[in-house]
Amino acid sequence: MDQIKVNRSVRWLNYLLLIINLTALCTLIFFRPHHEPETENLQVTSLEFLREELGLTDEQYQEVVRLDETTYRTYHLIIDLLCEANIELLEELAKETPDQEMLDRLTKKIGNLNTSLKKATIRHFDHIRSICNEEQKARLIGIFKEIMQLEEQCDICNRKECPRKIRLENLGKMEE
Repeated sequence: MDQIKVNRSVRWLNYLLLIINLTALCTLIFFRPHHEPETENLQVTSLEFLREELGLTDEQYQEVVRLDETTYRTYHLIIDLLCEANIELLEELAKETPDQEMLDRLTKKIGNLNTSLKKATIRHFDHIRSICNEEQKARLIGIFKEIMQLEEQCDICNRKECPRKIRLENLGKMEE
């Protein structure tokens, strides 16, 4: 008799779990976003932002779009390689006894990829700056200061009266 009650309880528990799983599956299917945000739209949005912030003419904007296509592909390639290297580093660190030589190679690889990313950013900045007038160049420097979050770094720096903060404040000011 007890076995019958146990079987019945297990069966009802299985039914309950089945209902929960089906409900979760339906939720995932029907309530997921209908479309993923497209990276191409994000690129256009950032270009539109630059167009508005810098007051670019149509000719300047078309040149930025042309220059941005190459930079965008380069960024994605470097970021993909950087992601792979970071995962490899984490996998090595997760081992019981990580290979120090492998960790050294991976950290050098990650450092080189970060350097490549910075160099690509510098080239992109130089390309955009090359088509700007003096007022637009000053605005562009301000935008890059915000993107690089340099002022926030000064806020958390442990140095008081740091000369770098003054240098940072003077960046982008038009010379009179």
